[in-house]
Amino acid sequence: MEYAYEMSDIYVSAFLVHKGLLAHLKVLPSGKVIFVFPPSDKIKQFLNEFNNDGDVPVDSYVRCLRSLRGRMISLKNMGTNRGQR
Repeated sequence: MEYAYEMSDIYVSAFLVHKGLLAHLKVLPSGKVIFVFPPSDKIKQFLNEFNNDGDVPVDSYVRCLRSLRGRMISLKNMGTNRGQR
């Protein structure tokens, strides 16, 4: 699968998810989690909108942020608990 953007910024990633893009999470060998987005014609527009302080409903954005953070923590925990009982 080809990906267009990889980033570690959870705030930008939450904005992109809010705009309807699907975020995949990837754990690097260092243990750091990054957000990976598939190709989209809209991604540059959304990044520009974020950087120009675009309007976004706060409650919806916070839900996206919390969801991403929860997925990130779950993924990290799965990696640290592997092989342990």
